[in-house]
Amino acid sequence: MMLKGRSVVAIAACVLALHAAALWALHAGLASRKPDVVVPVQMLARLVEPPRPIAPVPPPPVTQQATVPRPTPPAAKPRPVPARPKPVARTSAMPKPAPPTPTPPKPTPMPAPTPAPAPLPVVTEATTTPAVPVATAAHASGKAVAPGTAVDPAPAPAAATAIAAAAPARPAPAPIELPSSDAQYLQNPRPRYPPISVRLREQGTVLVDVLVSDQGLAREARVQTSSGFFRLDNAAVSTVLTWRFVPGKRAGVAQSMWFTVPITFAIQ
Repeated sequence: MMLKGRSVVAIAACVLALHAAALWALHAGLASRKPDVVVPVQMLARLVEPPRPIAPVPPPPVTQQATVPRPTPPAAKPRPVPARPKPVARTSAMPKPAPPTPTPPKPTPMPAPTPAPAPLPVVTEATTTPAVPVATAAHASGKAVAPGTAVDPAPAPAAATAIAAAAPARPAPAPIELPSSDAQYLQNPRPRYPPISVRLREQGTVLVDVLVSDQGLAREARVQTSSGFFRLDNAAVSTVLTWRFVPGKRAGVAQSMWFTVPITFAIQ
């Protein structure tokens, strides 16, 4: 019991010593620290006036000098032109020249007549067979007349007939037979009327030029005269290209020829 009591006293003494040391250390630290000096801050403000605008200096007045009109010089008077003296006619008589003697006019040379060219045969592109042209030629002969010589009189009609009979006659052109599409055995179909053209009441006649070969086939087709509506023209050309024809002939021999086919579109 005596030992427990001593240990309790020792512990209590140690605790008191520690508290005393802590108090002393705290007191010594507070004593050594200097108090902070607080300096109050003063805000100083001053009103600054804006600079006054400088008034513009007016420009010096411009004094206008009075312009004095200059006096115009007087116009110069025209000088009088002295009158020229009139020429005096001479009284001396001049001899009159003798009249020239007339010279007889020279006879103009007559140009030699030239033979007229013979007309060539013309093939017309139509649906009917044209008449065969007849070649005619006028032959004449003559000589150039020298100036100053008399012109010979025209030959007698008998002499002209003899000269025409002596000239060789030109052969007549070969007869031409144009192609045809009217044969019943060809059985060519009718052109198809476009439905839009029927609804719009489009009608007219188309002239189609077709190149018919020597075998009677349509090699090429084009519109010669339009109906005024491209649908009708296209239908006519496409139909003619499918047709068969009787080939055209020249001197009995089949040849390729152009042929005109009229196609009429009418709404009844």
